[in-house]
Amino acid sequence: MPQLELDHRKTYRVDLVWQLPREVKFLQKLSLYHGFPRVHAWAEEAVWMSNCGRSVKEAVKGGLPVKQVEDQLAVLLFTLVREGIRHRDITLNNLLWHPEKGLYLIDFGWSTWVDEEDTPTPIPHVMRPWMCEHTDEEQAVETLKGLRKLEEAR
Repeated sequence: MPQLELDHRKTYRVDLVWQLPREVKFLQKLSLYHGFPRVHAWAEEAVWMSNCGRSVKEAVKGGLPVKQVEDQLAVLLFTLVREGIRHRDITLNNLLWHPEKGLYLIDFGWSTWVDEEDTPTPIPHVMRPWMCEHTDEEQAVETLKGLRKLEEAR
């Protein structure tokens, strides 16, 4: 298996660069917990964080049991509730699997604190209804349904 790089550089589109300091704050709040990226550094248009693995979708296609993903995702969701964070974008694209460390939840760009009604943006934005109309738990249930279909197709 190819070695995972230690750092991942995430860059932000010019119209979304306002997300960077917010995402860093969420990740710093979660830094004591397993299952979330660690911020190593950040600058004006990019953040360098730990590389958390590869697509959970590919891992399930390769034999990873969805039950294992489900159990670990439940812990990550509990952690978010405990820390007062709503992720708002729990999709297959934002779940990564590390062969030794397990499941990671990434991409906190549209996240909010529980007491915020919406992501405070400096410019008008269009968010997918999926993010606004469904809880993290509801999004997780739908995401796991997609993984179960992949598991059944193996």
